[in-house]
Amino acid sequence: MSSRSFIFTKNLTDNGIILPYNPVNKGFYLSKNHTMQLTNNQRKSLRALQFNADRDEQQLFIAEGEKLCKEIQSSTYQAEYIVVRTPVSPTIETLANEFLSKGIGVYETNEHTFNQISDAHSPQGILAVVHYPHFKNITSERLIILDGISDPGNAGTIIRTADWFGFDTIVFAGNSAHRFHPKTVRATMGSLWRVHLHQTTDTETFIHEQLSGYKLYGASL
Repeated sequence: MSSRSFIFTKNLTDNGIILPYNPVNKGFYLSKNHTMQLTNNQRKSLRALQFNADRDEQQLFIAEGEKLCKEIQSSTYQAEYIVVRTPVSPTIETLANEFLSKGIGVYETNEHTFNQISDAHSPQGILAVVHYPHFKNITSERLIILDGISDPGNAGTIIRTADWFGFDTIVFAGNSAHRFHPKTVRATMGSLWRVHLHQTTDTETFIHEQLSGYKLYGASL
């Protein structure tokens, strides 16, 4: 089945305390008075978030990497908690303290466990567990619908490109990749914090119910 994308337009006219530097592992350890150890239940929950159904059930997804974790702080998305790999680098130590100062829990775990919960080939050592946003009716003047874009990395790249061109709403339709697949999220390089992402399995019904009055432009691969 070919992949298709559609463009719709309308009306276009106290901070954490850090313990001393560890010369062996070249990193810092966050103060035990401010961070907590990741529990087995959390580890299982995080591993489950690699799967679409579990993400939808928990209404949570993972955003991994320094850039994504940095930029979520200035977005409307809400982080449930942060996980860092110990020992932490100086930049991740700074990020962890920023979250701690906002009252967001930071959990530590070792490299082996972090690699188990990470989807990345070369984990950067920090990830955020993020609540699903609750977007209701579409109010954007321009939006993109992805139909059959099944590769998560490609979907994330489209989000990043759409954000650059000023689109603020993207709909994942049909058998497209999941909007919050870890690879999709990573490939956006932070653009997902600036756009509204919707998901539907019924493209025609969604267009009929949500997009009355829009002009349609289509492209296929």
